[in-house]
Amino acid sequence: MKKQLFALLLVLFIAACETIIDVNIPNTEKKLVLNATISPDSLIVINLSKSLHILDNEAIRNYVANANVKIYEDEAYMETMTYQGNGNYKTQLLKPQVQCRYRVEVKLKDEEQKYIAEDLVPERILIANLDTVSFFSPQKTGILCKITFDDMPHKKNYYFLQVSAFQVFNTTNLIKKTGSQFYKNIPITSDDPIIKHEQHSALPLLENQRLVSGGLVFSDEIIDGMTSELSFKINSQTFAEVDTSKFYVHLNSISKNYFLYLKSHAKYINSFENPLSEPVQVFSNVSRGLGVFVAHTVSVDSFTVVK
Repeated sequence: MKKQLFALLLVLFIAACETIIDVNIPNTEKKLVLNATISPDSLIVINLSKSLHILDNEAIRNYVANANVKIYEDEAYMETMTYQGNGNYKTQLLKPQVQCRYRVEVKLKDEEQKYIAEDLVPERILIANLDTVSFFSPQKTGILCKITFDDMPHKKNYYFLQVSAFQVFNTTNLIKKTGSQFYKNIPITSDDPIIKHEQHSALPLLENQRLVSGGLVFSDEIIDGMTSELSFKINSQTFAEVDTSKFYVHLNSISKNYFLYLKSHAKYINSFENPLSEPVQVFSNVSRGLGVFVAHTVSVDSFTVVK
């Protein structure tokens, strides 16, 4: 009886000591978020939205639909971009050209100052050769890939290596129906010296964010002007349940701005795993705003795996 009485008094004591504290989180000004990755392969598309408050619903995007968006090529005015919905603005004719500098100027009707971002389209670095071989180990099995490319001398070059796959299920299995077809990004790993030289070089796969995830970021710091080989691995789990997989290897030659963004983005993601890490500021080249306007070119090679 005494033990029960003691327990009851302890509960009442703890309840009496509970204090509710109201935290006043200031509603900071929402900034313009401008995001675009441009390349010579397509028209320019820019997405505009407003940043979210910490208490806002992340599923609700504050798209900007009333902006005046102008695009310039090497200081020459080219187009006023057309609104396409969901915050997207698109050029009608203009596709970026290699070694040209592009600038976007955004004017909101309720603001006096413009938002400005610019970047230079880098030259395309070709995949000269692609070799593949199966590997087996006690821990995992898969495909060891090796690409060969010629780094351009006397200039700083930056790269983003990615792999995607078009996969077909020709026979019935427990996961997919017969004849199903899918195109998806494939995670890759590497212990190549070129990759190991870099910090925060690996980017995990993120849904609906193909151009900022699922690849390896590196520079030519230790391969300047050289014909170089880079090896990476594809785990067999990515195609174990598939009858046919056609893999596409993308060697993106990226601008310095793109490189700085991807490196900071990788560092930001990796910081989640360490609760004691310092806050990470993700790179932005948008004046007065957030986001990035970055450029890349790409060389693609492929190989097929049949079950």
